[in-house]
Amino acid sequence: MARTILVHVVSQYYKRLPYDFGRLGLVLAVAAASTAVCFLFLKGAWIFAGGVVAVPLTAATAYALGLLSPYRPPAQDEAG
Repeated sequence: MARTILVHVVSQYYKRLPYDFGRLGLVLAVAAASTAVCFLFLKGAWIFAGGVVAVPLTAATAYALGLLSPYRPPAQDEAG
């Protein structure tokens, strides 16, 4: 964790990237909560089935908050 923070601080010194930590924290909270629910209420192989719900739920939260955008292929160069 210390290395992650150090890399973030140093990289921000060289190139400022405007991370939205509030929205990232909300996505992290949804991921942690859905994982915790899976481990608390599901047993054995059913934990995998809970992950099938938890991962898309986390991705949907990130998409709804505007942290993910749909994939758009690169524009074709008219000369090429």
